[in-house]
Amino acid sequence: TNVARFIIEEAGDAAIGYREQLIALIEGGIKTEERPGVISNKVFKAANRLLSTLLHSLVTCRTVECRSVPPSVWRDPEWQRTHYDSWGKTVRVSEAEVEWRRPSREGLQWAADLAARFTQEPMAIIRRYVASSDTTTASASASSGEQAQKGSVDATDGGAGAKAGGDAKYKASDVAARLVSLQLGEEGSSAAKGSSKEAVELKFAVQRVRFVMEGIAASLPLWEGEDGGKEDYN
Repeated sequence: TNVARFIIEEAGDAAIGYREQLIALIEGGIKTEERPGVISNKVFKAANRLLSTLLHSLVTCRTVECRSVPPSVWRDPEWQRTHYDSWGKTVRVSEAEVEWRRPSREGLQWAADLAARFTQEPMAIIRRYVASSDTTTASASASSGEQAQKGSVDATDGGAGAKAGGDAKYKASDVAARLVSLQLGEEGSSAAKGSSKEAVELKFAVQRVRFVMEGIAASLPLWEGEDGGKEDYN
């Protein structure tokens, strides 16, 4: 996968002709086990990096060649024999002959299909985890509210409700913190302690979504401010 990744980075639409092979390679890497029942973290990351690179290659613009002289000069046999004479020389931007490789409609559509294909399963896992955490949070908040009403001398109904709301806010932020810590791979994360099946599954799900987002980030609209305003940079 690492060899394929460096080739795909510059391939762009040329990779479209190898759809089935690339998808099979990525899916195989994501599911590779280092021993029965244990996903190989190294191969898993390599496969997701390949996916991220493929997405990035399909949605970005870049120069076809990165050479110090125009193609017409580069192909001149005489220049090739004395190419070292031009080392370090620069040209004006207006004089540069640059050929761009632009995303095609077919390439952009395939990138969108790939992103949907490889985020569907991990997003379902994340939603299931968050829903389970919300249920636990609601139960804990209700219990805390009852204890506050029974055990506090000067507690009022409003005070108990405020405490319950505070607990709910804390628990919700704790869920977000656990998702972030899993993404960063922190071994001390409370959700990852004990290496439970659910925690490991969630960790891999978050990583899969992260790699996809890194791949398509270049094609996302630019965001300015908290009011949702967008600035046109075209």
